[in-house]
This record gives sequence, structure tokens and C-alpha cells, in this order.
Amino acid sequence: MIVREIYEKIIPEIEKNVAEGLSNGSGFSGLAALVCHWQSKCDRIKTSEMPVYYERGPGK
Repeated sequence: MIVREIYEKIIPEIEKNVAEGLSNGSGFSGLAALVCHWQSKCDRIKTSEMPVYYERGPGK
């Protein structure tokens, strides 16, 4: 699921922002916001879908 989203949504947006940033310097702030948005989304997915492993202490 997340891999499909990366290819369909994230990469085209990154390419667009990089192109804008290279041409007029304004796309890089949008790129930073985009990266933060998807990073927080990925963090939420990881914490909600990944199993939680607890370290066992001594003698447990």
C-alpha cells in the first residue's frame, strides 16, 4: 500500500516541487512541507500497523 502511494503520489509531487525550486526558487519550501507531511503519515502507519516488541528485562 505505502509503496504504491510513494510511486503514484509522492514522487510526482517531489519532481514538481524540485522543478519549481530549480526554476524560480519557490518550490523548495513546498518540498520541505511535502516531505514532512509524508514522513508523519509514514510514522503513523508504522506505529499502527507494525507489531510491538517489548524487550525482556533480566530474569523475565
